[in-house]
Amino acid sequence: MNFIPIVLFSCFLLLANPGTAAAYLDPSAGNALVYIAVTLAGVLAYAAKGVFYRLVKLWNGKGGEGGAAARSDGIALFSEGKNYWNTFETVVKSLIARGKPFSYYTMDMEDPGLKINNPLMRSQYIGEGSAAYARLNRVACRVMLATTPNIGTPGYHLPRPAKVEFLFHVFHGSEGVSSYKKGALDCYDGVGMVGSYAAPALRYLEEKRGLPAKELVPLGLPYWDGMLQQAEAYQAKLGEAPRPERRTLLLAPSWSEKGFLSHYDTGFIKSLASEFNLILRPHPQSWISEPGLLNRVKKELEGTPNITWDEASDPAPSLAASDLLISDTSGVRMDYAVIYKKPVVSLEVKVEDVSSFERAELPAEYVDSLADKVCVPIRAEEIGNINAIVRAALAGQGALDLDAFVRENIANLGTAGEHVADYLIQKCVALSEATAKENVKEGVEHVV
Repeated sequence: MNFIPIVLFSCFLLLANPGTAAAYLDPSAGNALVYIAVTLAGVLAYAAKGVFYRLVKLWNGKGGEGGAAARSDGIALFSEGKNYWNTFETVVKSLIARGKPFSYYTMDMEDPGLKINNPLMRSQYIGEGSAAYARLNRVACRVMLATTPNIGTPGYHLPRPAKVEFLFHVFHGSEGVSSYKKGALDCYDGVGMVGSYAAPALRYLEEKRGLPAKELVPLGLPYWDGMLQQAEAYQAKLGEAPRPERRTLLLAPSWSEKGFLSHYDTGFIKSLASEFNLILRPHPQSWISEPGLLNRVKKELEGTPNITWDEASDPAPSLAASDLLISDTSGVRMDYAVIYKKPVVSLEVKVEDVSSFERAELPAEYVDSLADKVCVPIRAEEIGNINAIVRAALAGQGALDLDAFVRENIANLGTAGEHVADYLIQKCVALSEATAKENVKEGVEHVV
């Protein structure tokens, strides 16, 4: 039974017939009134939210509920939300710079893409959950760019949009397909790889599953474009300031069972603090998902000198200020090595169950992890010797030539967004030309 009309009618009667206030209100009546007030507030908030969403659609020229989603465009970009804007930003700017019209669909009201006011960009908030997936499924376009794994994978919530001619994936990290869930890219038609190193794993999975060959193009990692500019600005500022005598280490664990805080006690951190300045920056998700763990670590390290906790949303100041990174499975390792060109120490973290990941399907030689080639590894049994290992890494012992490594493995560092945009435009033109030829062929056959 829907109680909302009853509640609203009751509230109307109360407001229309206020009566004389009594001096006493028994607890049960008071609870009932509080319930009515809270429910009414919730109903009004829900209604206001719906009105707000519609105003945003109208403001962006979207009109009715599904009008824009049913319109056919050449290029469409789909984002799950603001956390992925650093991947889409340079692509968006490059498409606009080239005068190419496109659509941008997002599931996040706070997505910065909705704030761009340009006639070439038709941005739309499509809602959340099943409603968003239904609207996305009505999009008709030549090429759709997405960074979302498992679109169309059986058992996952997001089907492949039926009217998208060519579905193209771009990575939002350097880990490669081995770190994705099984079947993550099976329904994509093309993949914009960070570098050619990712191709063998993708081809192996295609052959194993009897899938058609995807179009694999080494285009780079778009979010590194902005990160590179940001790093250069921060390091320029730091270059003007005096450096501390003690070297500074950034400890950036991942979260959950993937993070070293779940596998090691704080003894090694105290050991490092006796010799170095430390910045301890847990993964942002840790503060949400495992506050108990962080509070315990904070308590254990209380009173230990030379430790600064970084809880800021922007990691760049700590990345720039430190001389070496200590992490585990986190993608920040490659950010630090490639963008900041500084040494990285990786603590061994054994994730027991990888059966749901593509890594489980791949032979060891096809696991496309660049971090394994870049980082100085520390096995669990070596943790007592971490100070000496860090000193050696800071001294450059056995250091990798990072510039040569980047040239060999990473495509278009600093300009990936431009290359992705150029690829989308060229692909859209090629598909349009192929369709035109097919139409001409069908017309001739019909006449004959």
